[in-house]
Amino acid sequence: MKNILYFYTFLLIVSRVSGAGLRHTNVAIIIDVDEESYKVAKEFLQNTLNDISLLNYRVSLFTTNGVSQKLVEFQSRQCMVGKLRRNIRRFRRLTDVTQKVMQDLDGSFSNDSNIILILTDKEKSNWLIRELNHLAANSKNKRIYLKLIGDQQNNGSNPVQNSYHSSRYGYRDWQYHYSTKKKVKENKKINILTSAGHNLRKLDFLKGSSRSCIGHNKSNDRYVRDECNRRCECINGKLTNCFRVRQEFSSMTKTERLRFINVYKYFSTSKRFQVLYSNYVNYHFRYFYKGLHKPLQFFPWHRKYVLGFENYLRLFDCRVTIPFWNWALHHKHAWKVTPNYHIWRVEGGLGGNGLESKRYCVKNGTFANHRWKPANYEKTSVILRLICESIKKIPASLKDFCKHPTVTMENKNCLRRRFNGNTPSYRFLYETITKLGIGKFKRFEHIVRMHWHSRIHNAVGGHMETDYSSSSPEFWLHHSMLDCTWEKWQNKGHVFKHNFYQKENIKLMAFQPSEYRYKYVQNNNLAGCGIKVTCDNVLPYSLKTYNSLPYG
Repeated sequence: MKNILYFYTFLLIVSRVSGAGLRHTNVAIIIDVDEESYKVAKEFLQNTLNDISLLNYRVSLFTTNGVSQKLVEFQSRQCMVGKLRRNIRRFRRLTDVTQKVMQDLDGSFSNDSNIILILTDKEKSNWLIRELNHLAANSKNKRIYLKLIGDQQNNGSNPVQNSYHSSRYGYRDWQYHYSTKKKVKENKKINILTSAGHNLRKLDFLKGSSRSCIGHNKSNDRYVRDECNRRCECINGKLTNCFRVRQEFSSMTKTERLRFINVYKYFSTSKRFQVLYSNYVNYHFRYFYKGLHKPLQFFPWHRKYVLGFENYLRLFDCRVTIPFWNWALHHKHAWKVTPNYHIWRVEGGLGGNGLESKRYCVKNGTFANHRWKPANYEKTSVILRLICESIKKIPASLKDFCKHPTVTMENKNCLRRRFNGNTPSYRFLYETITKLGIGKFKRFEHIVRMHWHSRIHNAVGGHMETDYSSSSPEFWLHHSMLDCTWEKWQNKGHVFKHNFYQKENIKLMAFQPSEYRYKYVQNNNLAGCGIKVTCDNVLPYSLKTYNSLPYG
């Protein structure tokens, strides 16, 4: 008999949420494992994650050796597997970790129901069953699975018998009956699975993901879309090399545009996520004058910032990416709505301009005044003052107001726009990306940061021309576009990818936990754990073709 049996626990919590018509499942994983079991833990985690549908499930990770990734921190399957570390001994009790899991679920996801799966190489003891019964007593935990693996010895107790019985869900479970202790009866919610002959893929909630592409005809299409609409390659019957694809907003179907808008609105207005949303948006405001718009930070900082916001949106629908607004492609009609240009459309767009008489509050669409409010940290009086200061020629109707900007219920806490000026031309975009050579990166970076970046902020006006610009939805589409121009530059060749940003231990400001800059230089390996992002057709036309178009 062994004095100590290594305990390996895998806690899987599945929670269903509905919001804005969205349905999901939260998956919280707790691992309690010694160093010797690292490989087993990693393999089991990876295989289980591959079987979980990210379209229907959210995922988090908690371990008794200190590693944690909350539901709202999920980025990708590969990032989660990378959280596991070798040579770290456990130092927390399972009870403490399960409490942290429930705290996580009782935060932003307090209205959700849960399913719990525990994987352990420890015997089925009275203590373990009591812990499961405690979890089962929570009405939100609808089902609990205990997966027994490895050595099933009873740690010195004298079992009268080891018997099989068939569970209500069709799985055969080991039951231990002790002569020295009165057996604790498990709650009916608990389903116990043994190591031999039990495949977790039989569980209903692990059948939703299809990583197989057997039968795909490569002659018809090189790429395959997975459940989250990532663009993948089919290699040896498996989906691999999967990229999130950011599309130009107006090239998206109306259904795709509405999906993005509805998820954005839900995240930014739901009381459950108000603190999370406001805190993240506030990063940009707090560090606006502290260096994030300097060359050393600008490109990688905003790449990380856009990715982080996109990760939050994907908690509600993993098919969502942040579109880019190609203001150069549409520069001749940047502030209008046309059959092929939808960004300012009332339905299927971000709404229109602000009303001068309403102090530039947006008048229609999803983000109109009294329908949507910006982040709650901003000060309306400061925004009104900044807008007045940015107007070169103040209209007669605003002269008295701009002398002493006052906040009223009519103009308080609304999204503001003040369309003015022109956007950069398609020729400017095309020639900057294609003609500047490797030695001209500083020139390229300066154009993007000081010309295109600032010009669009000022041209949209309103919130976008203030320190509070990240409160506006178009902020994310604009910075997605800027990131796409950098990716287009990087894709010119290998030397372009690492140009200027070397692998030094320079950290990006603001983010907690802190992040190194070099992890956000390559769009095919973001966060240092293989997140892949690409942009679809930043330069869809040659200059000759573009000039021949009706709007060219």
